[in-house]
Amino acid sequence: MTGAIAPGLLQLIALKFTDDIWRQFDAYIRTRSSDIPPERAVKIIISSLLLKDFRSFAPHAIMRLIQAVISEMISRREQQPCYLILR
Repeated sequence: MTGAIAPGLLQLIALKFTDDIWRQFDAYIRTRSSDIPPERAVKIIISSLLLKDFRSFAPHAIMRLIQAVISEMISRREQQPCYLILR
């Protein structure tokens, strides 16, 4: 099922963000047959953006967030479940 969803999402992104993708895409394409970028170009751009975004996270940020929630639960000494709401 995800094999059908992923290419569809790539095509939608290609249609919606055509200019942005062509501006950031610097790889070689043998023939550029249309104004809409191919799925592979969209995949390359998205993967590079996700990797860049992932590297911008501070080390151990998730662990600090979990420790903060646990320490808040202990300080309140509540027996009710604590739900984490990210803003």
